[in-house]
Amino acid sequence: MMTSELLRIAFQEAFISGPPYRRIIYSMFHLARALIYAKKYREKSHYCLVVALEHLYVEKGVLEKGFLESLVIGKEMRESADYRSSFSKEGAENLIRAAEDFRDSVGKLLKKKMVSGIRK
Repeated sequence: MMTSELLRIAFQEAFISGPPYRRIIYSMFHLARALIYAKKYREKSHYCLVVALEHLYVEKGVLEKGFLESLVIGKEMRESADYRSSFSKEGAENLIRAAEDFRDSVGKLLKKKMVSGIRK
């Protein structure tokens, strides 16, 4: 199943069973991990993942800074939904769009790396 389909299903299920942020942010988290792993690194936390992405991809102009902001905002939204029962349909829809854009960018980067070599 395509990531965008999973994001849509997560959104639909979430408003039946609770906030969708957890599934959406975890999909983004795992996409980000794929980029870090492609460079032969591992992260130890969400914070480390953001720092690594910034250093390895954003500072080199390969990835837009907005994706880092979406990861951070998504994490905050998930925590707010999990711990304060605060979430909105509009917030979830915005996060889905950011996740879909991130998925597309990560896919292009990984495809490009597979062709040109991972360690560049």
